[in-house]
Amino acid sequence: MGDVIEVLTTATNTVEVAATGPQGAPGVGVPTGGSALQVLRKVSSTNYDTEWAAAASGSGSVTSVALAGTGLSISGSPVTTSGTITANVSYGTTAGTATQGNDARIATIGSGSIDTRSDKFGGGGAAGTINTSATDGIGGNINTSDNGTDGSGGSILTYAGPSFGGSILTYGGYGTSGYDAPGGSIDTSNGGGSISTRGTGSIELGETGTRTTLVGSAATTNKTITLPNATGTVALTSDLRTQTDVYTSNGTWTKPTGAKRVDYLIISGGGGGGGGRRSDSVTAASGGAGGNGGGLIIGTADPSFFGATVAVTVGAGGAGGAARTASDTNGATGSNGGDSSFGATLVASGASSAGAGGTTAAASSTSALSNAVLYFSALANSTRGGGTSVTAASVDGVISTIVAPSGGGGGGSKNAGTTYYLAGNGGTIGDAASSRTGKTLGGAPAANSAGGAGGVSHCAFFGTGGAGGTAVSSTGAANKGGNGGNYGGGGGGGSGSLNAAGGDNSGGAGAGGIVVITTYF
Repeated sequence: MGDVIEVLTTATNTVEVAATGPQGAPGVGVPTGGSALQVLRKVSSTNYDTEWAAAASGSGSVTSVALAGTGLSISGSPVTTSGTITANVSYGTTAGTATQGNDARIATIGSGSIDTRSDKFGGGGAAGTINTSATDGIGGNINTSDNGTDGSGGSILTYAGPSFGGSILTYGGYGTSGYDAPGGSIDTSNGGGSISTRGTGSIELGETGTRTTLVGSAATTNKTITLPNATGTVALTSDLRTQTDVYTSNGTWTKPTGAKRVDYLIISGGGGGGGGRRSDSVTAASGGAGGNGGGLIIGTADPSFFGATVAVTVGAGGAGGAARTASDTNGATGSNGGDSSFGATLVASGASSAGAGGTTAAASSTSALSNAVLYFSALANSTRGGGTSVTAASVDGVISTIVAPSGGGGGGSKNAGTTYYLAGNGGTIGDAASSRTGKTLGGAPAANSAGGAGGVSHCAFFGTGGAGGTAVSSTGAANKGGNGGNYGGGGGGGSGSLNAAGGDNSGGAGAGGIVVITTYF
């Protein structure tokens, strides 16, 4: 029976069903057969020429590994069998030469960094070290500068958390003579960065034993070291930079810019020693009293206490009592030293500093200065000149146990006969038993001689008193008192002497004063 064609109709649609066609020829398809894990592969270049086959297998080896790069020193490359390739960053000359510190350079061009923090990799111990030291040569550089561009220089940080920060060491090489190679430098020039010792760190300058140490503070207030000139030199004097102005004559002080503290030392002129008396052979003739040492003011003030300029007055030393040539005449009184001052308020007085002239009786030591020392009233008596005696050697200038200018020694006297006594020494400064005395500095009396002059003490600005003069025992001729030493030393008294025997019985002159102003920045 043939195919049946059925037509279904409805009122509105007609569905046509076509007759079934003949069976087509089979396609190429996938070859039949094959087993697990086999793959289909081409047998030839002919289309559809495929078959099932086992997957290919086999082995091989890398015959060579090499390493190359700019700025690397490579050893062991290439590796063809087994081995190790070593790569070092290397510039410069062979190790062991004077420039071996340049042999290892690590550059972080751009914004790179070298990080040796232990916590960077989860550790909690000490951070690593970047060491550019040299045994006998010049150490290398750690350079974070901005060379030729407009960027900012980098930082070298040795911060620690709750523990101690690290160190930046620039030691020179240690040779047969110690650290005899040059140490490195830390340069923050061209408006650069800062060197910070936050906490209690320090910056040490110089070799061991001669170092200057700038010690950091744990306080929160920052401390600043300012470069005072264009060359970037930091001058260290004691703990601060200072300026000292010394006046030996009148002048004007100008307050320096940036002053933080002002110290002042003011010494008036020393008093002149009194002249000696002349008497006959049965009347006593005392020598003149020594003049006082100069008045002293020493202290510290805030710079705001002073105006922009301050007048400086330096007192002259008092003249010694004039020589007497007439018979049976008392010695002349010396002159007071002049006042020295720094402005109107700070005045070291030379009033009442003159030594009295000799008479027929012993002369007392010169009166204490009523306002010799501001704030240090205990010093007022320590500068007194020595008195005299007509029955024994005359009195030394008073020992200045607290450092201040000393007074002159009393002049040697003649008793109520023809015995002549030795004059007094100029006053000592410091320990009377030490070598720092008026004697050793020139203020010493000598038989038959004028008094020795005073000198400068070990304290530089304080003069010692002159010694009194001693008459010539064989003739009764007079001898003058010694002058006081710089600054402010009192003059020694002239000797008592015999009428018509001649000689110079004048007192020694007091030394001029000084004003020393030290400004701290």
